[in-house]
Amino acid sequence: MSKAPRNPHDQSMIAGVMDDKSSKAPRAKGRRKSEPAASLRHLVVVLGDQLDRDSAAFDGFDAEKDLVWMCEAFEESTLVAVSRPRIAIFLAAMRHFRAELESAGLRVMYHDLGDACRSIAETLSVDCKVLAPEKIIVVEPGEWRLRQELRVKFGDRLDERQDRHFICS
Repeated sequence: MSKAPRNPHDQSMIAGVMDDKSSKAPRAKGRRKSEPAASLRHLVVVLGDQLDRDSAAFDGFDAEKDLVWMCEAFEESTLVAVSRPRIAIFLAAMRHFRAELESAGLRVMYHDLGDACRSIAETLSVDCKVLAPEKIIVVEPGEWRLRQELRVKFGDRLDERQDRHFICS
């Protein structure tokens, strides 16, 4: 008998992200109640191909006021034909990066595949309604479709930063 997927937007899964630095929310259990949403300055979105602590997304990061957000979205693994080993390596890298950030004292909200997140933009939109960050920071996505979705959904709240990994963009 298969287990039903978790609802990634359940309030109890999001609770605790704002006050527990060691939280692996939304997948962790037994978290404390969250602080008021107004205490979140920046929600820093880290995409799976942007796993770099020196990324422009972390410029000015304040561990007390900001939160890192990551998501293993089903849609990102299915839009283009990709081998299962590549997906496994990609997700493993994301999980290792999350662990690295947490061990450095950064708060991370991480949605894994078990959270049944269909798309990055959709999941981020729902989380932003609950967390109410002042700004959503993201390094410009390499994929045009995702870039446009984020721009449309978040408008002026989106702080899109230049990707420093490339000489040209």
